[in-house]
Parts: sequence; structure tokens; C-alpha cells
Amino acid sequence: MCLDYAGTNSYWIPFLTNDNDVDVIMSHVASSGMKILRVWGFNDVKSNPGSGTVYFQLFSGSSATINTGANGLQRLDAVVKAAEKYGVKLIINFVNNWTDYGGMAAYFSACGVSSNAQWYAASSCQTMYQNYIKAVVGRYRSSNAVFAWELANEPRCNGCQTSVLTNWIRQTSNYIRSLDSDHMVSLYLKRS
Repeated sequence: MCLDYAGTNSYWIPFLTNDNDVDVIMSHVASSGMKILRVWGFNDVKSNPGSGTVYFQLFSGSSATINTGANGLQRLDAVVKAAEKYGVKLIINFVNNWTDYGGMAAYFSACGVSSNAQWYAASSCQTMYQNYIKAVVGRYRSSNAVFAWELANEPRCNGCQTSVLTNWIRQTSNYIRSLDSDHMVSLYLKRS
């Protein structure tokens, strides 16, 4: 028996500030026959954007602060709640390779690196990244809406040994499985 599941990507849905909008969109996803929705579980900033702007993590100096407030992870809470309501499964992504929505570059100053290639191997960067993963996984691991955790959006390591990326994938996957052994860990690699 082969099961096929149609899915789509909606990186922007956690950035909506109205729960009713999230609910309407999730109902449309479900009624269209989509079973899986990939969403950004990240939105990192280097300065506080002010009220009304959604962000999940603020990097300042050498620290990162996870925003669990109404304009923070509570927005992702609304997405997870709506997905539960409509039977949609989520792939939740933790960081972006690109600078859009902060990405790995948002971590650079806080952890003392200047490139994605360095970010993968720097223990200070990975400690911050794992703290964020722990907060998100801990928040949603028992939700029946979670389909999989995604390490990063289109990670690359241009100019470095393949082992830098594969070691990071292995270590991060193992870390996530130590927090949640009930859901898949995924990764979408795109060749440059």
C-alpha cells in the first residue's frame, strides 16, 4: 500500500498577527487536499523591530533572546493550533541559510563568526542554535500537528569540506532526536 501526501510551503504564515487569518488560511490548505505544510519556525533579528512586528529570536551583543511573547512564538502557537484543528501536518524549520528572516547571518556577531561555513562548526553558534531548537521542540513535541523538524532551509557550505556540513547534520539531528524521538528530522539540500 502506497500513501501519497500532497503538501506545500507557507513560510509567511507564522508572521501573520491575526489568529483568524491563520485559521482561514489553514482551513483553505486543508480543504484543498494538502496534508503537509512547511513553515518557518524562525524569524531572527539583530535589533528589536518594535511592537506589531513578529520575530522569534533577538541577537544582541553575545547573546540571543527567544521571544515567547504575543509577537513571538505565540504566533507559531497559532499556526500549530490551527494545524491541529484542520488535521494539517507541519514541517517546522529552525534557521535559514539565506539572510531572509535573519538566517545564520543573524547569529554571526553574537557568536563571533563571519560566514555560514564558520557557523556550522562554531560551538558558540551551535549552542545558541540548539537553545532555540530546544525551546521550539519543547513547545510543540507533543502536538499531533508536527510532521517533522527541518534543520535549515537550503543549507550550504561553499568552499569548505563536505564533512563540515555532514558533521553538522549528524550532530544536530542527534540533538533533536535526544529531545524528540517521535518525529522525523528532515533536511532539504540544494546544490548551488
